[in-house]
Amino acid sequence: MVGNLLDASRHGDCYFSSLEARRYGRAHPEEIVMSNVSKRIEGGAEEIGGKIKSGVGKLLGNKQMQVTGKARVLEGKAKQQFAKAADRVKVKL
Repeated sequence: MVGNLLDASRHGDCYFSSLEARRYGRAHPEEIVMSNVSKRIEGGAEEIGGKIKSGVGKLLGNKQMQVTGKARVLEGKAKQQFAKAADRVKVKL
């Protein structure tokens, strides 16, 4: 614990390491922002992948591939909207 105290970062009124913060469910604000940013990027990548898959399915005349591509597009959009909503809730708190 003493070793961790030397490497500890300040969060609120107590000191704890990043490892301890994750263990007890207390994420640093920077980690929360990065996770939402990465979720938005992940959603965007999934949306692009879905558009590509849908386009290839249309080109090949494969209805199943088109449908799964469109489903991935919607899933990617949903992930992005969820991350945006999480950002808005954080700002209001």
